[in-house]
Amino acid sequence: MQITPSTIIRTASNYQGLTARAVNHETYRYNRTFRGCFGVHPELAAELWNMMDDMDPLSNIGWVTYFLATLMFLRTYTVTEVLAMIFMKDEKTIRHWVWVFVEKLASLDLVRDDQAFAFLHRRLHKYKDLTMFMLHSTSAAPALDQMGE
Repeated sequence: MQITPSTIIRTASNYQGLTARAVNHETYRYNRTFRGCFGVHPELAAELWNMMDDMDPLSNIGWVTYFLATLMFLRTYTVTEVLAMIFMKDEKTIRHWVWVFVEKLASLDLVRDDQAFAFLHRRLHKYKDLTMFMLHSTSAAPALDQMGE
């Protein structure tokens, strides 16, 4: 069952403690709040759901709650007890569905792991240090280009 960003937003607002007036996905504040909780924008969350649905049909709209719990888990690594409290579900149920959706998300062909790993390995090998890699990635200083060569 395909869903829209507004479905994601309506479901998420039940757990974010926001009023209907505050739930306007066009506003910067709401996008920032949503992304802070779930790690992605509502549009991307809906797109991920729809991609999983294309691969293996998701027939129950109630599962959106568990999908959001999964996104929150991946964003914050929250323990099951806290997720169960936030989403007002049983701990065993949350644990089960979070891992179902983690596996579904992992099975999406979004980025080829071998290519991403090879790129990162080449970059880290060049700089020998993650700090230098991060400095080089965020800095426009041309002098850093010669380091490690």
